[in-house]
Order: sequence, then C-alpha cells, then structure tokens
Amino acid sequence: MRTVLASFLASVCLALPGVCGATLHAVLDVTAEDLTTPRLVFNELVDFQAFEDNGNAALGDTGFVSGIAVGIDLGCDGARLSGFSSAIQGTLLITERGNCGFSTKVLNAQAAGAVGVLIFNNAPELNAGLLSDPTGIPAALLSGAAIQAFDTLAPGPLFFHLQIARDVPEPASLALLLAALGGLWFVRRRTQQPRSIGCCNPDGM
Repeated sequence: MRTVLASFLASVCLALPGVCGATLHAVLDVTAEDLTTPRLVFNELVDFQAFEDNGNAALGDTGFVSGIAVGIDLGCDGARLSGFSSAIQGTLLITERGNCGFSTKVLNAQAAGAVGVLIFNNAPELNAGLLSDPTGIPAALLSGAAIQAFDTLAPGPLFFHLQIARDVPEPASLALLLAALGGLWFVRRRTQQPRSIGCCNPDGM
C-alpha cells in the first residue's frame, strides 16, 4: 500500500508541481547612487533566476535586500572570506560558479556578513542550480552574459536590489491533493478492516 501511495503522490507532483513544492522567484535591478535611476534591469529566467525548486526551494531564503555589490573569487574558502568581512559586511556578494557547492558559497558569504549573494555562470548562458543546505540570506544565479553588462556602465557607485519570493500553492491544488489523500486513506481503512472468522464453541462442537 505504501508503494501505491508513493507512486500516486509522485504522479500528483508531476502533474501539479505547485502542490508539492513552492517555486522561488526573484527580482533584480541595479540603480545609481540616488537609488531611483535604473541602470540595469534583468529578466528572470533569461539573465538570472532564483535557485530551482525540485523540492529544495524551502532551503533558499526569501526577502528583499539592497546594497553595494562586492566581487570576490569563487567564495569556497570560508576562512579567507571572513578575513574580508569588514569590506563584505552589509553588501551583496558576487561570486563565480565553480569548485564548491552553491550552498557553500552562500553560507560562507553569510558568515562573512553579506546580506545577499549573486553567483554568475562561468559561461554566457544561465545555469540552473539547487541548494543542498538551508541558507539565511537571499541568493540568485546570474548568466555569464549578464555579468558582462557591468562593464558597459559608467564608473560610479551601483546599488543592487534583490528580492526573492516564494509562491504559495494554490488553494484549489491543495484541496485536490487533500481529497485524493482522503480517498486513499478511506480505501486503506477498508482493506485493513478485520474479517470475522468462524471458530469452535467452548464445548468443542
């Protein structure tokens, strides 16, 4: 019965992905020092994206962060990164993909005082990534082509704004899932009800 239930839930999750896991969405833009003049506006799923769902969306932190961006190497050496904490504190850290897991990069940046992380791909296209450990600051992925757009901007302070939000499963989808689970529970109860078995009377007749 457990195998049947697991197979059914897997089918429901494939048919209705919003039921089994929330999806992370991100908004990213860059403004000038006055915080009102847009300099770069990125397109989600083309230039950047939050970490993919696939059951791991709950590991990514949500929220809105804003600040000056600081570039660093691959961000895999937590001790080395902490040595730059005075420069990293309160910033959005930009680091390149590679050499260690995405969660490691985000957690190292978090420990060094960053309020958000942007990890860019080491190729022009946008890569996809999953977190393997819970993180406490918003983080998103950038394409290699998007990071090159910074070279076209005039010198001057740039302020990055990153917002990560999590979709809530639709009530109708949740109702459908609960109804299906209720039906399975009812069927299981019926199949597990004890059946009466005839037996001998006390006199052995």
